[in-house]
Amino acid sequence: MPGTYVINVELGASASINVTVMSVELFRLSIEAEPLVIIGHNETINIILNDYPAISVHVNLTLQGCINDTTMVMANTSLSLGFNRECALLINASAYALTGEAISYWDYLNLWINNTVGYYDGYPLILNGTITAYATFLNGSEVPATVLINGSTTLTPRYLGLITITLSINYLGATNESTVSAYVIPPTYFEAEKILSELGNPQFLNATVSNAIMSGNWSLVDEIINEYQASSRPYDPLAQLSRYLLVQAIMSGSVSKISLVNAILRYELLIYTVLILIIILVMVALHRVRARSRKS
Repeated sequence: MPGTYVINVELGASASINVTVMSVELFRLSIEAEPLVIIGHNETINIILNDYPAISVHVNLTLQGCINDTTMVMANTSLSLGFNRECALLINASAYALTGEAISYWDYLNLWINNTVGYYDGYPLILNGTITAYATFLNGSEVPATVLINGSTTLTPRYLGLITITLSINYLGATNESTVSAYVIPPTYFEAEKILSELGNPQFLNATVSNAIMSGNWSLVDEIINEYQASSRPYDPLAQLSRYLLVQAIMSGSVSKISLVNAILRYELLIYTVLILIIILVMVALHRVRARSRKS
């Protein structure tokens, strides 16, 4: 049975010595280590030996991966390790017939916002609507864990413009939290970018879109987009006139001319009606003049 025993050893007829021996039962050797550690952080590795009675036992420790080393440590002790790069550390411990093994990974949990369609002055541009987030490891693969936005799985912004949110994740005991500022923009942003590209990125329209992104007020951009689309009819003289005036207004930065284009397109039917009436009146007048000349 496990325990401490004193054995008397006779060296001869008149001499003997007492030898103290211990009978120890070794049950289990295990290693406690975090499966994931953030790069730049340390982890505490515990080498645990379950034995009876408890005594000091030397354990062979082998480290492979982030560092390659073999050393001797005492059982039921701890050591702290940290690395500043992405790597895996295989930890192997052995004592007599017992072995224990664990592996730790040093990596990043990079936090990202879904709905991101671009960047402005280094800030993400996020489409208006329900926002979600995700995390990736350093190699770009996605972390299989939920990223919270202000403590919830989703967030729906209540207004356009600059917002500040907190992203957080807890995966395999490793945590990361980041406060991010971003601009919330409407889907019409894509139409504005398309018009900018077609017109050669005019300064006035570029500045108007930039102001809309920062302020959250897209009324002037929406007006330009609506009028640009409405004036795209190729066989409509008034639409073609409106397109010409609108492009000139954008190039010169004249908001008043943009309002003129808006008035033309809004009252297009009335303008055509008036023109038709004028043509009819002119034709009637010409007919009367010809009729009089025939009588005389």
